This record gives sequence, C-alpha cells and structure tokens, in this order.
Amino acid sequence: MTYPNDTSTPWAIPLMVLGGLLILAGIALMVLKPKSKSGARPGADGGSTGDSDGGSSFARRAQAKAAARSEARKSAAPTSAVPVAGSPEVEVKGADAKGSTPTNTAPTNTAEKSSAAPLTAAQRLRRSGAVVAVLTATAVAGSGVAAQASQTPAPSPGEASASAEPAPGSPVLLDTQFRRILEQVASASDAGDAAKDANKLKPRVAGPELEVRSQNYKIRSRVGSYEPRMPVRATKLLTTVVTEDRAWPRKVMAVTQGEGNVVPQLLTLTQASPRENYKLVLTTPLQPGTTFPGIERDGTGTLAPTDKTGLLYSGQEALTGLGDRLNSAGSTFKDKLAEGKSSPYIADTLAYQADVVKSGVNGKFAFSHKLVPESVVVFRTADGGALALGRLDFSFDGTPKASGDKLTIGDDAAALAGGKETSTGMVLKFAESAAVYIPPAGSSDPMKLVAATRGLVGASFK
Repeated sequence: MTYPNDTSTPWAIPLMVLGGLLILAGIALMVLKPKSKSGARPGADGGSTGDSDGGSSFARRAQAKAAARSEARKSAAPTSAVPVAGSPEVEVKGADAKGSTPTNTAPTNTAEKSSAAPLTAAQRLRRSGAVVAVLTATAVAGSGVAAQASQTPAPSPGEASASAEPAPGSPVLLDTQFRRILEQVASASDAGDAAKDANKLKPRVAGPELEVRSQNYKIRSRVGSYEPRMPVRATKLLTTVVTEDRAWPRKVMAVTQGEGNVVPQLLTLTQASPRENYKLVLTTPLQPGTTFPGIERDGTGTLAPTDKTGLLYSGQEALTGLGDRLNSAGSTFKDKLAEGKSSPYIADTLAYQADVVKSGVNGKFAFSHKLVPESVVVFRTADGGALALGRLDFSFDGTPKASGDKLTIGDDAAALAGGKETSTGMVLKFAESAAVYIPPAGSSDPMKLVAATRGLVGASFK
C-alpha cells in the first residue's frame, strides 16, 4: 500500500524571517545602555548602591533581598547535607541497554543556588536580550524539527512496554506481550516445519523441542510417511501460566489448541537472559480426558526442581518417579502416580516394551527412562500443589542373542542409523516430554500424569 507523503513546510520561511528580526532586536537591546540617574556604584555584595541618601528604591530593594538571601543561606547551611527522615526513595526501573542515571532524592540547599548578586538594570537588559536570542534560535530550530516530525517513526506500544521492568509481585509478561511472543514462536515453527529446516527454528525454538523437530525433519526427508510433529499454534489460546519470579532463566507456559491440534498442547518457553528471546523448549499434548490443574493467571511462583516445600514430592522426584513407572510394571510408584483411563500413556508404553521382548526371539532388550534434571520446570498451582514439566531420555537397547542373529529396525530409525539390519546390536533414543501434577503436602491423592509424548531423536548400531 502506498500513499503520498506531504513534506511541505509552509511555516519555515516566515518563522526564519521572524527569527532573524528577533535576533536583531536582541542584539540592539544588548548594545543599548540606559543612563543612570542615581550615580550608582558597585556594592560589596555585587549589587549597586546609590548616593549618601540611600540610593534609589530599586537599589534598596535589591540590598534587602540580598540580605534576606544571605540570612537564609546561613540558617540552611547546617542542615543542607542531612537527609530527611522518612523521605521516599526513588528507584529507577526499565532502563534501556544504555542504562539510566539514578534520581538523586537527597534534599538540596536552594539558598546556595540563589545567592548570586542582584543584577543592574543594564545587566538585566543584556541578559533579557540573550534570552530573547536563545528563544529565537529555539523557535527557528523548532520549525525544522516540525518539518521532519511526520517522517520520524515512534516506537510501537509493544516495544515500549517490553522494555519496562514489571513491579515486584506482578507477572513477568503482560498478556499482550505473551500473545505477541506466541505468534512469533508459532511463525518460526511453521516456517521450519514447512521447509523441514531446523535453522528456521533457532530464533524461537531451543532445547529438547529443537532436537526433536530437527530429527523429525531428517527422518521425513527420507521417509515420506513418517508422522510430523504436532504443529505449534498461537490460537486458540486456552490459558497462560506466567511466573512472578524476577530471576533468569524465566519460564512461562501456554495451553493452545489450534488447527492441527487434536488435543490441547502445553507450550513451555524459557528466557535465558534479559537480552534473549523467549524460546519454545517443550511441547506436550494434554492427555485425553485429563483436566488441566488450576493456576493463577495473574502470576504464579516457580520452584527449584529439588524444592518440595508444601508438596508431596519435588518436581525432580515426581518426574523421576514417572521414569521408574515407565521402566517396570512393578514400580514402587505404581500406586503413587496415576493416569486417566482414556489416556493410558504409561500402560501403552509398558505394553509396547513387553511386546518387543516377547516378539524379539533373536535378541535381548532393555529399556530405560531417565530424567534430564536441567529440563525440569515447576509451577505452583492454585490449590497449593504444583505442575512439573520436563524431559526424559527413553533408551531402547537391543543385542543379538547368538552369533549370526540379526536385529532389524524400522525405516524411521534406519534413516538415522544408516541401515536396517545389525548383527552387533542397536540403540534407539527417544525424547519424552511430560507434565505431572503434584498434590500439596498432606494430601492422600496420587500424582497424576497430565501430558506426555515422545519423539525419536537417535538410532545407531553398536
């Protein structure tokens, strides 16, 4: 879309002419000196005094004012450096990358600033002429600024609000900021998915999600039937989870369900430092039939992975328990971690592993689900519990039973391993992202698996 840009400056020439006349008038005032009728002579305080009869009324008023200022300066001097008790402190926030100068809130001695000697009439005229000249120059310069004002872009409201540091106890992101971030994350994800190019993801995707999608692209470039990763959508935005914690890295989460999302999807984002973008690190589809726990939208707290204050388990313990639950049907966490009947991720995983062992007559197989501790993110819930999210490394190890036996892997794993058969053994690696609800301390309820998924990220032969 194009439109004419009006760069005309009709007031420029008249203002410059008027400015020139005012400058000449100012110079004339500085040159002309009025004649003194009172024979004024300099006084000791820099003012002027008249003859022996006390001088003019102007001189007497000037002397009285000077004496009053001198007396005020003497009385104010002993207390000028003492701060006033209970005076408010000013904290400068929202500084830009260049920094800002802190505001000085200590009392200042105004008497010292006003102790200059009174001016003579001629000096006042000279100064007034200088002021006129300065004001004239400002007016002329202002005409040029006005001519260019329509061509200078103003910062967008989003950019201005993003640079301001929220007040303590408030969410680290405003709703408008969060929505804009989600749109940019979804846009980067769409671009990478469409081109099967992980480089397009990197400005807004990192960590486990970057690895999973990168390997997904690699497999799909060789196996056309391989299922793509669930798309990332900024809308429909069902809820947001924003921390109040000021420290970095900062963690936030959104639950969205847009086009291509069969179920709502949990999007976990982190900001590593103040000068970096928020990046998507985990995508975890909500388990069908599962209720997402209530979390304050106006801002909630986060916990360290090992902190179990007010909880039955810490976030690290909960996700480690999920890994143990996935390793074995007889896990000690069997009755401590439940899942919905309509979303049996744990049951399906155990059934898959048991089927591999049963059908793989030529091999010996082992499975492990190990938590990646640095991936754990824990948000407080409204009922005093917590929601823990993180990544588990699911390893599938296979070795032929006897010499001459061979193991065969699927086309998807073969795209990463470089072949389909091995007589030495193979290792498949999956990245699992999961979310577990942890009840508050004192509760008799078990933990609940809220969301979970996995993606193949590695395959190799021994």
